[in-house]
Amino acid sequence: MQQENEKKGYPLPFETTARVKLYEHILLLFAVAFFTALVFETKGSGPGPFLFRLFFLAIALYVFYNWLFTGVLKKTKLRLTGDRIVYIDTFGKKTAGWSEINRVELFRQLDRSYIGIMLKEEAGGENNPLRQNPFRRLFRRVRKNFFSILIPLSSFPGLDLERLYLTMGECMGPYLEGDDANTESGGRGPQ
Repeated sequence: MQQENEKKGYPLPFETTARVKLYEHILLLFAVAFFTALVFETKGSGPGPFLFRLFFLAIALYVFYNWLFTGVLKKTKLRLTGDRIVYIDTFGKKTAGWSEINRVELFRQLDRSYIGIMLKEEAGGENNPLRQNPFRRLFRRVRKNFFSILIPLSSFPGLDLERLYLTMGECMGPYLEGDDANTESGGRGPQ
């Protein structure tokens, strides 16, 4: 007798919180201390040293904010519901309804795994006003980010990638059209 060993997706609503490992806490705090020390060690007067101090202070504040938001307050979250996906990180809240998603891809970049979500409104071709904005196009090209929502999977170490992808496929299923309806979620699955 053959047993079915089919994996099922996560039950909805599903929410997971990012975790920061101990060595990452130490590394982030070291970076804050390092850039703060550079602020006080930059000597001289005039616009040059002032700009260097301002630059190092901005980096120190950003790293501290990122550590506080993710590592201490644990505010970075990934939430899946029956009608949408929500990703909250230090840059804000990114939300997409399942019917708004054009493509979902899992990929690796610089030895990190990501889920990339492209919305239909941003994949709509050259006539799309979001694609015509030269600053936004340049910024995405520099970051090598062609996705509307980019979720780093390393932030969620306890996440089962296959179950997450199955859950997303189940939620997107009713909204898929044409050739994409033959795949689980219209993109590349876990590899």
